[in-house]
Amino acid sequence: MAGNSPSMSCLITEFQPVQGNGAGTTNQHPNEPSMTLYGGIYASEFVLRMSTVPQMKHVGNFQLFNENGISATNVFRQAAVNAANAGYATNTPVQIVQDGVVVTNVFLETFVTGSDPSATNSAPEISPVQVQTNTVMNPVMIPEYSVVRLEWTVTNVPPAQLFLSQSNGVQSIGWNGSTNLMYSVQSTTNLMSTWSTLGKIENAQTNFSFTNWSTAPQQFYRLAVP
Repeated sequence: MAGNSPSMSCLITEFQPVQGNGAGTTNQHPNEPSMTLYGGIYASEFVLRMSTVPQMKHVGNFQLFNENGISATNVFRQAAVNAANAGYATNTPVQIVQDGVVVTNVFLETFVTGSDPSATNSAPEISPVQVQTNTVMNPVMIPEYSVVRLEWTVTNVPPAQLFLSQSNGVQSIGWNGSTNLMYSVQSTTNLMSTWSTLGKIENAQTNFSFTNWSTAPQQFYRLAVP
């Protein structure tokens, strides 16, 4: 870039660390560093560096997907094609899960949407496609023909101290809860195994009761905060 004339404009439509003809990007014959974490970092850093060059009008990254990034079990491509050909518009609710737990935070939603996927902004005074913002919670409704970004704040919650009490054959796990939190009570019979969620408790109620303590196998308990 430095060797070119300062007046020459440049455009890179897509970039990835792979052969220019796209060869060697299959699982059987990988063309490293494509399909690797390093490849994704390399491609992203290239785009960021090129975006600082004055002559660069636009620079874009290639999809970090499948052989070039994260593999998908099912891309539902045919379903999307069928829906588009038939003129279907779908509004899809999504459940945001973090570390295996449904997130209860409030999301900042930033999105563009429109009733027609071919809509364009032809002039400043005619702008049907605009960036919009909203605050939403789980499950999140994804509007038709849209690109959506969700952001939420992750805070460090002090660990709650568990204690066990018993009354009339009913056992209760209790703790000193913090405000504005939803606690997930989880248990397992093996600390090296998967934890199961027994229930979700709001901060106003800081105990969880159960009655199978004498018949069930030994259990370990913990609290999780989505």
